[in-house]
Amino acid sequence: MSFNSKDPRKTAVIMCSILLVMCIGLIIAAIVAKWHLAAIVSIGGFAICCLLVLLAAFNRKTTLRDRDFTYRTWLGNEYQYEYKDVIWYHITEHDVWVYTRDKRLVVDTDSENGLDLAKKLADFGVPEKEPGTNAGVYDSNGEEAKQVSYLEQRKTVFWVMIGLAITMLLVGAGLIVYAFATDDAMAENIAFLILWPLAILVFALYIVYQGAFSLNVRVELYKDHFIYRNAYLKRKSYSYSDCVSRRVKHYQNRYQLNSGKRYKAHIRMKDGSKIIVDERIINEGFGAVIGFNRLPKV
Repeated sequence: MSFNSKDPRKTAVIMCSILLVMCIGLIIAAIVAKWHLAAIVSIGGFAICCLLVLLAAFNRKTTLRDRDFTYRTWLGNEYQYEYKDVIWYHITEHDVWVYTRDKRLVVDTDSENGLDLAKKLADFGVPEKEPGTNAGVYDSNGEEAKQVSYLEQRKTVFWVMIGLAITMLLVGAGLIVYAFATDDAMAENIAFLILWPLAILVFALYIVYQGAFSLNVRVELYKDHFIYRNAYLKRKSYSYSDCVSRRVKHYQNRYQLNSGKRYKAHIRMKDGSKIIVDERIINEGFGAVIGFNRLPKV
């Protein structure tokens, strides 16, 4: 397969190839030196992970034709789909997500033909947004939302944050259990027993908040106003003219090639409140109705 010179997958393939060779060498050395079985199993597990990454990099392929396309998975299984049978698709920073009735397909835009596939789907009238996201969303007057937009990769970020929070809590609790089990001096330190659990809890709650923010934040567009829903599911209505200034914070990522730089926009309202959205919400129509590019920068 071919790679763009700045393709992050190219780096992954090179690194995993090197690590796989190192792991094989370590396994041979471990067997010869009669290391403990746990060490050999651990190295073998890491080698398998590297091998899976390489399989994904070299096996995944999408072949485009006039009316249909073939999608090959990282294990080499091939599936054929007609463009018209795709329900919707979405272009992310490095991939195109294609949603069929049965599964979600991921086609890279750096080393694969993801953008060409997106163009084909658009030519066949496939929507670039999940159908039905506006259904059942109304304001206090009973008006149905014309557009409902969420943050990019909201569910993925949510579960990653939940996983991090659980890991942090387990590590924090594990250190306390270890201190008592080994009669460590920390077990008798009142400051440690109070401040350590408190710090872990505060950081875990902050991480959970970030996950809730990614999952719950959305903007609902109506005829003459919009509603912003925050991380706590609280909705607040604003007029489009209430947006008075903006501050944009870009993500630092040297691999941004096809879909533009990612960012979060902090928009100040007339009443002094602030809403936070990302480039996906801006590009799906919210930016146009509030004149985002004309708002003064702060």
